[in-house]
Amino acid sequence: MSRAGGQPDPLPPDRLAIECRYLRRTIISGRIDGPVATLCQHPVRDGFDCIGPFIEDLPTACLLWEPKGR
Repeated sequence: MSRAGGQPDPLPPDRLAIECRYLRRTIISGRIDGPVATLCQHPVRDGFDCIGPFIEDLPTACLLWEPKGR
């Protein structure tokens, strides 16, 4: 897509799961995939694993993503 005047839309900033305000990292003993859990705290997904990804700074496609406060 492009803006009026033929200018291309700027690329959206990377939305990394690690920078999402709803991400909660915690340790849960007894998990099959390891004790470190990355849980979503958004009201829609509260308590479920974050969809990530967390590898190589790839942006997440999660539509609930919001930036953490600095």
